[in-house]
Amino acid sequence: MGRSAEAKEGQAKLFRILSAYAEYNPQIGYCQGMSYIAAMLLMNMQEQDAFWALVVLLEKPKYLAGFYEHSLDTIQRHAKIFQQLLKHRMPCLWQHMENLKVAPLLFITTWFLTLFTSLPCWDTVLAIWDLIILYGINTIFSTGLCILQLLEPRLLAMSDVSHLLPTLLRIPVEVSRYSILVPALWMTKVHKWELDCMQSVVLEEEEEEMMSSGRHSIQSSTMQKATNVDKKNAPNLKDDAGKRSSRSSASTGRGRQETLKNTLTKMLKIARCYLQELGQLPKDLATSPSQDRSPSARGHTKYHGSKGEARRVNSRRGRTERTNL
Repeated sequence: MGRSAEAKEGQAKLFRILSAYAEYNPQIGYCQGMSYIAAMLLMNMQEQDAFWALVVLLEKPKYLAGFYEHSLDTIQRHAKIFQQLLKHRMPCLWQHMENLKVAPLLFITTWFLTLFTSLPCWDTVLAIWDLIILYGINTIFSTGLCILQLLEPRLLAMSDVSHLLPTLLRIPVEVSRYSILVPALWMTKVHKWELDCMQSVVLEEEEEEMMSSGRHSIQSSTMQKATNVDKKNAPNLKDDAGKRSSRSSASTGRGRQETLKNTLTKMLKIARCYLQELGQLPKDLATSPSQDRSPSARGHTKYHGSKGEARRVNSRRGRTERTNL
């Protein structure tokens, strides 16, 4: 920060905007990262306009609603969504980061809460902000994936967290140049239906974790009670507990399979609705796959009558025809 009169006035404006927002929305108050966004707005508009633009960015669902809550639940959920996108778009890089124990939350928080204002090339930051104002939160995910795509060869060559994480927190200049990052960003698209699918996957995983933690707590309490029973009945109780644990593990496996099926079904429904809105899905494919199942699709045809019964069965073992008059 400079010591000139203009610099001091800019600092005073920034302080007034952040203080005014803390009074305007005391539930959020001030959070680290707001100063980057407020300063960016002050550089492009008057003080009062910058304040109301800050309100829109922080409270509209299209942009950063919930990002600056004290619980940070929203930003953590978005980090999980970004992790799912990374897993499907760049599986090699995702596996490499998993092996090094580098969670997306470690660098996503800085990227998302500051809206990439920490990039060294200012013209690139302005172009990213134009797209964020136009398209909303989709651009934030697109920019994050684009940066990782440009850094992927370099990151895969790193085998130490002490080198990989600083590279993600301080993007190199040669990657953040306007001529490099912005054209790649135009080619990287993240649609709303993709975010909806990944969010449903994250919610399913969170529910499964809660259910499994509840089962484990119940099992541990049951085992603790069993240990306090008389020694004579202890062997029988241990056998019963083992049977219950085996049944619960089997039910857990079935539950995970059902959860996976439900998640895939939701993803297909969301994608189908999205394509219907765009008019790219034929009408004959808009019906549910379950409605297209017929006996002929399984290789069997049956005919039944009242008195003169005719039955014909076609299967892999051969053809059998029988007529009863």
